[in-house]
Amino acid sequence: MDIQDLGAIGEFVSSIAIVVTLIFLGVQVRLSNQQTSQTNKIARADSQRDLLKSASEFFRLTLDNPTVLRDIRLGLMSYDSASHETKSNFGTWAYGMLFIMEQCVYMKEVGMITDSSFNGFETASLGIIVTPGGAEWWMHTKKVIGVTVVEHLDRRLIELEGVTPPFYELMTQFAPIEDPSTEPGSAPQ
Repeated sequence: MDIQDLGAIGEFVSSIAIVVTLIFLGVQVRLSNQQTSQTNKIARADSQRDLLKSASEFFRLTLDNPTVLRDIRLGLMSYDSASHETKSNFGTWAYGMLFIMEQCVYMKEVGMITDSSFNGFETASLGIIVTPGGAEWWMHTKKVIGVTVVEHLDRRLIELEGVTPPFYELMTQFAPIEDPSTEPGSAPQ
């Protein structure tokens, strides 16, 4: 065996080593992609769970307090002419929903929320804004909220003009109050 034969054997062995290395790298890249995909699914599920927990706490807080619930129901109908306490309770509640919506907008940008969850929170947020009192509140609020969420909601209001049901039709426990003096938590007249 001469030097050329040894060189040919060396080339053959190194080409096999390169093929084995490429196969190994391909397997590693595939495993890494699977792990990344699984990690993303877990992160998405965690994000949605946290968001839904926030929403659950948001609604439970209002339903556990008759005075706050009354003020929200009044605020949905008229914000500008409401009492200071009603404005405060309604505004705090509506800001809570808006902050959840803002989180949804940013989560959607990075694919961390399902379309169905996003659409539900969007409908609830728009449902607040299309009420008479919600529209008054929104004119004040959109000056101090993140531009991205304001632009999104304003664009959707135009796109869905007249289609979005008011919040009190989505969740009947927030129905308008006919006679505020007969509601639990109302101040004596």
